[in-house]
Amino acid sequence: MKYMNGGHSASFEIIPMFQGKDILLFPDTQIWAKSQNVFSNQERMEIIFLLERIAWKRDMRVVEANVAPEIDPNAAPVKGSLESTPGYQEMAAKSLFDPQSPLSKSEVKEIYCILEKRFAEGASGAVAIPKNVILSGSVLSEVSIPALKKNRNVRLSLV
Repeated sequence: MKYMNGGHSASFEIIPMFQGKDILLFPDTQIWAKSQNVFSNQERMEIIFLLERIAWKRDMRVVEANVAPEIDPNAAPVKGSLESTPGYQEMAAKSLFDPQSPLSKSEVKEIYCILEKRFAEGASGAVAIPKNVILSGSVLSEVSIPALKKNRNVRLSLV
């Protein structure tokens, strides 16, 4: 999720949940102050206010955590991640999660889960997933990891 204002931007990680609301990880006040000097603490509160009230095509909750915002406007998706694939880029270009999307929240979630499963089924080679990023009820734990375990072309390790 990206917030832009005055030529500056900050991106925040969203953890898609299979069960329950998606989680938007937002920097706590200490990390916010240390990690960037673009947006004020007042604007931080305004960003949270907006994120919680926009009618996204996903149920989402903001969780303050010990994470830094991504403030590099040229940051690209991590190579090898779902977000770096042409399929995901096509979905992102259609703005399916945006309020003006013609699809329902459940349709968007279903499309995302199908895409995530296909990505895992098409993977090959060594795949290492840190145990500390696996949340119970997340798309990662309920869709991706089971599909990776079934994929004979993958050597999955949970580290």
